[in-house]
Amino acid sequence: MGAVLVSVLLAAGLTTCGNGSTAAGPPSSPSSAPSSPTSTSMALWSTYSSKMWGYSFKFPPEWTDLGDLGAGKTEEYLSNEPVGSPEGLDSNGIFLAISIHQFSGRACAQHGLANATVDRQDAIDVDGLSATLYILSGQLPYMELNLEKDTYCYMFSFVFGSRSARDANESTAQMILGQTFKFGQPTAPAP
Repeated sequence: MGAVLVSVLLAAGLTTCGNGSTAAGPPSSPSSAPSSPTSTSMALWSTYSSKMWGYSFKFPPEWTDLGDLGAGKTEEYLSNEPVGSPEGLDSNGIFLAISIHQFSGRACAQHGLANATVDRQDAIDVDGLSATLYILSGQLPYMELNLEKDTYCYMFSFVFGSRSARDANESTAQMILGQTFKFGQPTAPAP
């Protein structure tokens, strides 16, 4: 199940994605709440580049690229814990789902916002495009940003194991999207 559904499921009180398997990695141990990033620490961040979709961004070094978890070429998942879906997160967990589809207008802008409680929203520029980062409450707290670029809708869902993890990592989400995310030229046809 793709990121397109992650936000919809969160708003509906359900949280599954991928094929339900866990990513390979060391046994899970309690993670500590990550501190807010600084410009200095960002220099140590890892870089993810999608050759197919042409975008790139940096992410904290303690996060892992989980791939598409069997959801398909339009999806990409990262987490600070070795999980296969947001429901596996502990209270310090972060799960980022990036999805690209050919939605436009309201279908793109409102993706993942139905039945969610908007706690607050932040204006943010993503590689020169104005967007809104919604900070939301659902079964799991999350953040959602949806953005149209050319014929694509880029959907970013940050899911957290607790409200405190969400609030402690709001600046991390803002830095990933507002300071490191860069669009490129997709080589794949629009899904």
